[in-house]
Amino acid sequence: MMAKGSKFLMAFLFLFVGTFSVNAQKDVESFKAFVSSIYTDYISQGNQSYTEDDFRNLFVVDFQGTDVEVTIDGNVEVEDLDRDAMVNLYSLYQKATTLDINFSIAKYNTVEVKGSTGVASFEVNFELAKNGQTMSKGQQMVVLTAVKYGSSWKITFMNRVYVQSEVFKGACVCELLSGGNVYGSFLTVPEGASYQSANDRFEVVEVSNARLIKMNGSDMYPWNKETDQITTQDGKVIGEANLPETAIALILQSIYEDKCQSVVTK
Repeated sequence: MMAKGSKFLMAFLFLFVGTFSVNAQKDVESFKAFVSSIYTDYISQGNQSYTEDDFRNLFVVDFQGTDVEVTIDGNVEVEDLDRDAMVNLYSLYQKATTLDINFSIAKYNTVEVKGSTGVASFEVNFELAKNGQTMSKGQQMVVLTAVKYGSSWKITFMNRVYVQSEVFKGACVCELLSGGNVYGSFLTVPEGASYQSANDRFEVVEVSNARLIKMNGSDMYPWNKETDQITTQDGKVIGEANLPETAIALILQSIYEDKCQSVVTK
């Protein structure tokens, strides 16, 4: 027969373990909700109302991370991250008012909380689109650690790996401003889960029977008046165009042929 003292001890241990288990589960749920909110409340388009300071406060001061991209031909690009780099990336997303940016966690592989430290391994789907046309999409594998301060979490480390399974080439969108024979172009080019903006100046020049397009004051693209063919300086044919806007789009497409299937002007 179990003594009263033993019964009391077993009951206490059962209660203690049960309470600990419930609290641990709450910590896991809290941590998981925090990780999900990074993508739903901050990065995805339409939910970027938070300031840069709000985003900065998600990270500890000495945050460290890495971005690893494995290209389709096997090249590996590694970029070290700190808190300022993450804030700059968030600022880039905020400035992309004409882009539809969507990130979603496809699945969690592991989520654990040990003491005040949370560790999560998960997969993130991303898509960047403009005017309804997909420019870039893919999936990242992420490992993230964070520390709990009171009721809030702060990220201490993040490792993101993006392995290209295909080179996605969509339609790059170019905004053109014109003044006479001078044009300013603002091109949005996909860069995996991010993007780059390219601003260039074009000028249509006609001398006697010759016609050419000058880019940024130095690069020359002959534009044949009779055939409407546009060529590079070394004679490579880029395409044919009747209008300067079309000619500029063809030039930009040739420059960014690895990333733009076509260039759409607006």
